[in-house]
Amino acid sequence: MLHVEALKKAPPATKENQSAATKDDTKFTLALDVSDFKPEEVDVKVYGHELSVRARQECEEHGFFTARQFNRHFVLPQEVDMDTLVPRLAKDGVLYIEADKRTLRQLEIVMDT
Repeated sequence: MLHVEALKKAPPATKENQSAATKDDTKFTLALDVSDFKPEEVDVKVYGHELSVRARQECEEHGFFTARQFNRHFVLPQEVDMDTLVPRLAKDGVLYIEADKRTLRQLEIVMDT
């Protein structure tokens, strides 16, 4: 299990760096390189603050069977608003998972009289 720590201005996902997370004051973004997979082979699931990204590709060619698999599991920071989580696949094969960041409420302290 990989805990995603929010980073500011993280590098984009590449073959050498399979994922990158960024967060500013209002948004959280996770970028994963899934360019080796077709969109229908990629599966994104959420349970609580846990995010699971899986991809599986099977191919049979000339009597040979090959399979490729990608599994990543993240525990997202508590300030990520999971109800706004949206996965978006770019043309270059990078899967962006974006969500709004919850704002903290300032509570007023009430004095007993």
